[in-house]
Amino acid sequence: MMFTTISFSQHEKGDLLLEGVVSSSWTSLGLLDNTVFGTYITDNIAITAGVSAVFGKDPVSASTLGIRYHLSSQSLGKNPMIYGNLITTSVDGESDRAWEVGVRNRFYANSWLAFEPGIGVFKIPGTPAGLSSFVGVAYIF
Repeated sequence: MMFTTISFSQHEKGDLLLEGVVSSSWTSLGLLDNTVFGTYITDNIAITAGVSAVFGKDPVSASTLGIRYHLSSQSLGKNPMIYGNLITTSVDGESDRAWEVGVRNRFYANSWLAFEPGIGVFKIPGTPAGLSSFVGVAYIF
């Protein structure tokens, strides 16, 4: 006989959110590039912001502003959301703006940790639009 436990959580106005992506090497789970911090302004809407920098021969910095909108109330395995990000990058003092929109589905491992497989469309100036897929990690506290 096999027993399983599946958890889910109800996020509420005022909850804090920390999001990242699963390591591309699949050897560890953690928050890497694309890390954002946010807060739920209503029970279903969160706003997020993040900053990252790479120092080296050609320093690069990026700032991200985003929104998360949950399409339905949280129920087991049914927590789809639409997300959007506006990303501003700076390379050698020159700035560019990119955007990304898509859908995710949040699966809770426990009351504060969730995995978010998703797919999105992004656009970087001067390049064709692209398609991205990922597994996100979300900490809700």
